[in-house]
Amino acid sequence: MSQTPETIVKVGVEGGTLTLTRARSRAGDWQFLVTENERTLLDFLPDEDRVKFGDGLSEFGPVATWEKALVLLDRYEWVQFYPVVVHEDFRAAVWTAVVERQKPPENDADGWQAISMERWRSLCFPQGEPYHSTEVDL
Repeated sequence: MSQTPETIVKVGVEGGTLTLTRARSRAGDWQFLVTENERTLLDFLPDEDRVKFGDGLSEFGPVATWEKALVLLDRYEWVQFYPVVVHEDFRAAVWTAVVERQKPPENDADGWQAISMERWRSLCFPQGEPYHSTEVDL
């Protein structure tokens, strides 16, 4: 990827973050990349355990489509993590992906999913109303 990446989705989880970015390739096509950042976790580990994590960064991709980017994200339970950023051009697509991946209510005994869904809703619908655009350049 040659252009400065744009953050599409960023979620926080204990010890780090998971970020999906996109940038234009040299050929001008969009490329998506997932970065797992566990550097915060490294601060809490003894020196002998830090070796297993290297620099605390792992990258997956790049891939050329939104659907393939979701496959990369789906290696993790990203919808259950704490959402931090949703790119404004991807709000509808992210919301659809989140709803498709949510667990049945009977599997939410501690109520975390309801809290998480409210946070996703606030990032995908910052004006408090559903996002209706169908013209998203993915």
